[in-house]
Amino acid sequence: MLGTGLRFVGLTRGISDFDPSGQSDQQTFYHFHPDEETLIRASLALESSFAPPLTAYGLLPLYMLRGALAFTGVLPGAPALDMDSVQGQVWIYMTARLLAAALSCLSLLLVYWLGRRCFGEWAALLATFFTAVAPVVVQQAHFYTVDGVFLLCSLVCFCVLAKALEKEEWGWAVAVGVCAGAAAAVRLNGLLLALLAAGAFVLQSRSRSIRGVCILSGSAVLVLCLLQPYLLTQPGLLWQSESSNDLAYSLGIARGELIKPWTLFDVDTVPYQHYWTALMPLAVGWVATVLFAASFLAGLRHRQALHLAVVLWPLLCFVLVGGLHTKHVRYLLPLVPFLALLAGDLCMWLIDRAASWRRLVGVVVVIGVLSAGWYGVAFARIYTGEDSRIQAGRWIVAEVPEAHAIGVEQGGFSLGGLVDGTRYTKVPLGIARLFNGKPYLSCGATTHFLTEHVARLDYIALVDVNRYAQFTAVSDLYPAVADFYTRLVAGELGFVVAARFKRYPAWGGRVFADDGVEPSFLGFDHPAVMVFARQGNGAEALARWQRSFGENAQCPDAALREVAGLIAAQRNEDALRAADRLAQAYPDWRPVDLVRTWIYARGGDEASEMAAVTRYRASFFDVEDAHYGPWASALSFVLAEMPDLALTALGEGALQVAEHQTPAGVRRAMVNSYGEIARLLEERGKTGHAQVARRLAGDVAP
Repeated sequence: MLGTGLRFVGLTRGISDFDPSGQSDQQTFYHFHPDEETLIRASLALESSFAPPLTAYGLLPLYMLRGALAFTGVLPGAPALDMDSVQGQVWIYMTARLLAAALSCLSLLLVYWLGRRCFGEWAALLATFFTAVAPVVVQQAHFYTVDGVFLLCSLVCFCVLAKALEKEEWGWAVAVGVCAGAAAAVRLNGLLLALLAAGAFVLQSRSRSIRGVCILSGSAVLVLCLLQPYLLTQPGLLWQSESSNDLAYSLGIARGELIKPWTLFDVDTVPYQHYWTALMPLAVGWVATVLFAASFLAGLRHRQALHLAVVLWPLLCFVLVGGLHTKHVRYLLPLVPFLALLAGDLCMWLIDRAASWRRLVGVVVVIGVLSAGWYGVAFARIYTGEDSRIQAGRWIVAEVPEAHAIGVEQGGFSLGGLVDGTRYTKVPLGIARLFNGKPYLSCGATTHFLTEHVARLDYIALVDVNRYAQFTAVSDLYPAVADFYTRLVAGELGFVVAARFKRYPAWGGRVFADDGVEPSFLGFDHPAVMVFARQGNGAEALARWQRSFGENAQCPDAALREVAGLIAAQRNEDALRAADRLAQAYPDWRPVDLVRTWIYARGGDEASEMAAVTRYRASFFDVEDAHYGPWASALSFVLAEMPDLALTALGEGALQVAEHQTPAGVRRAMVNSYGEIARLLEERGKTGHAQVARRLAGDVAP
């Protein structure tokens, strides 16, 4: 009953009467979980299992949601199921969330059944309780994502496996394979369940192991292919890597091969260890974390097939996710019920074995239960109030005069949708451009970009886990952006915090402060929102910061200026040596090859010139960098007083676009960025260079 209550409380969160424009008192809806939105939109867009809208996840969650919507869509009063109307959105999301909560409640029943079958009544009750109150389980039950569906499928598979090992009938082996195949149709690593079950069959009964393993494995593969037929007809889709909806692209991000803003927080974390010291305490609480760790080790004492499977499954899951670059609290969800089962078993084993210490052990168990329950209830209470982003939106409408300029960020946890662009001048800060352009930007270029954006703002509205937490976590990689955020929060850039909104897990006077922890855990439902107001002469503070940061030792600016001076003095050999020192000191700064190209060209070394320009071209061109690379390189060169090289960078971008198929949206973005460079050149008296920049913009998009 407690678990059910925690899962269904606050499912309607996001439905609000707040309209940023102030022109309507009609119901509005805000969804703040990007993964939930992706899954719901993919489900609605699914027209053929042979050509799915995404491969990052399996298709079973899409089928389940479509089935639920087909059922609720015929109920009296059901609106048209379209995402363009508020009523349609509310109906779709509420259906999805009710399904998620129901699946989570069903998972609790399965935990109890499996625990009773493996470890006894009291161990099962303890395991169910730990699972029922675990914040990570409660959180995922409030949103329709693949994580909750995968958890249910894995528990079903284990329950069927328990019956199969007991009955020793071929039909049960088929059933285990069906369940494993269904789990794999949520996440492909669900096939490990088939491998684990096969191992349990071998351990349980060697005489039937070969046939049983074949039947189980064949059933799993068959069900997976039936649910995801594109694996047979278009297996190449698995290796397609064009967007975050593609499995290969998502795996590249997870492994750290592709760094994205939302993965910066994980850069300096230690694989495996980080989960136990930082993420598991968020997922279940510190007391449960210690108990789970101890119970896992104690669980290795078991020798029965089913018991060993319960021990090995969380180990396999942890081995898979623990070594990834990307580390999220929700990755622990498949582990929690099984660790809870082992924890319940350990508690009862200690009580039974420690006759003289039984009372003390009982007290420790009670403390653990109360601690876990307290944290779980406190966490669920965040859903009883309005989201901090909506609260911030209300404050802005009430306190900020119309027509004022408000800076907002883009991203999955942005406040941008809650700031009305007709009431206010809404200015995107464009931090993503600095992220994508980082290999080509000098610190001077970065601070110039930020100063130009921020100088015209009256207010700035930031969600702490949208960009601030990520960039400040890697100040060595993004020194200028990290310093900007740090100084902004400290009130050193002409802005002060006018309002802050944050809901903490709290109950009975106990507040669980969770500032600065894993961003997605906060961003889904309880981030901190800061609204900054200009104070005094902000432009002067920004200019002072811009001047001071140009000398930062982490930046290539000083070395670039040295090269520029030597080129201007026509000391080509000295300039080339200085460029080599620049490349050695800042190996990730890619425009250095363009600098070398210029030096080689002046010295008549055509072979070296072509080699350098080839390296530069190879370094930057893809769909994203077609915009960011040339713009960022040019901006860095203009600010280093190298306008000719800036035009060379823009020309390289135009040349690459002409030689590659570039989407129209990227071309338009390039035209805008080339225009920015042209205006900057004009401001610096380089009228002729500005005309060339505009002509190159015309070459990009005639």
